[in-house]
Amino acid sequence: MLTRLVCLTGIDNNAVYSMKDTRRTRGRTDLYSITNKPSDYCSSLALQTGGTIFDLNMMTKMQSPVIKNFQTVFANRLALFTYPSQCTVCSCEYNDIFQMARSVCKKC
Repeated sequence: MLTRLVCLTGIDNNAVYSMKDTRRTRGRTDLYSITNKPSDYCSSLALQTGGTIFDLNMMTKMQSPVIKNFQTVFANRLALFTYPSQCTVCSCEYNDIFQMARSVCKKC
């Protein structure tokens, strides 16, 4: 039997995400049942609340083409389950620590 390794970048309650998922927004459900899930407190909390766990080493320690693929997979997952609030009030605030302005948005 030939086994092919897949480099996973993330996991949620239903699917795993790999570098090959740049065109797929829902991840790989077929690999989920055979994947070892993280069991530390933060990972468990993220999975129980509908979050996704990503390996940020993919963004910081890999070469440029790999980083771009990781960012695409990450952004696709984020966009799939992120919904804007019905009412949001935003303001521009100056941050003394970083010495730059940023947008701060809050629900009404």
